[in-house]
Amino acid sequence: MTTQFDFNWSAASRLLALCATLCALLHVASGCAFSTRVQTPRSSWEQILATTAIDRALKQVEWPEVDGKSVFVEVGPPGDVLDDLYLQRSIEANLTDRGARIARNAEGAEYLLSCLVGAIGLDIDGRFLGLMGSAGGFIPFTIPELALYKNTLRRGFAKTEIYLVDLETKKIIHHSGPVEGAAYRRSKTFFFVFETRESDTTRLE
Repeated sequence: MTTQFDFNWSAASRLLALCATLCALLHVASGCAFSTRVQTPRSSWEQILATTAIDRALKQVEWPEVDGKSVFVEVGPPGDVLDDLYLQRSIEANLTDRGARIARNAEGAEYLLSCLVGAIGLDIDGRFLGLMGSAGGFIPFTIPELALYKNTLRRGFAKTEIYLVDLETKKIIHHSGPVEGAAYRRSKTFFFVFETRESDTTRLE
């Protein structure tokens, strides 16, 4: 018995061309890990991550008894201006809920609440394999980013502690922390068009 094999040269040529194209793409593709600190302006999701981290940290604070007292709030560095402002307003809201009167200067206050910021902000880490996008230069048109694989992790974080000082005696009468809060959002891209997303928070939290 004789067995005959028919070789499809047309299909083989297409397969070889596809393999050659993929090999060429992988040869020029860039693979790298990246990490950066996000400054303002931020996207809406990045703002949510940053503020959620602050909210989660403040939920762990043991707040002092300040009913009927005037309190001046100060926030220490090293945060972004908008992060520090959000943190300060959130602290003032928590104190107001507990009956405090917020003073706009230390001279008119009975207590000083000092919030020390150990860390606050938003970081992006990830890995990328593919062709980086480009615009301008010698090429008169924009080349879009082509990602064979891309993994991006955005993380909001906050580490704070508070001290309540009696401005008459200059003594610390309450301390809480340090406390930490965090929030994340991860996105992955496969073969240019397939994307997945996950997060431990929502825009409505």
